[in-house]
Amino acid sequence: MPLIAEIVNWADVGGSVVAGAVAAITLTIVVSLGIRGMAKYVDYGQEGRITAAYAALAIGGLSVLATVVLIVLGIYLMVAG
Repeated sequence: MPLIAEIVNWADVGGSVVAGAVAAITLTIVVSLGIRGMAKYVDYGQEGRITAAYAALAIGGLSVLATVVLIVLGIYLMVAG
């Protein structure tokens, strides 16, 4: 058993697992907000609630932008790492 402990740095593996889980949860929430914002934009627009529709559109647009930023950041961190 000591040979495996020398080959694998369990602290780094654990850190990678935690970072991956946090990244996955964050990206899921951001994408979900984008989908909800775009769906609510359509709903509010059909109901004639223009101000609420534009607010939902802004939230959806910011979420899409945040998704792209998170993906680019993830790729950068993998390449630079």
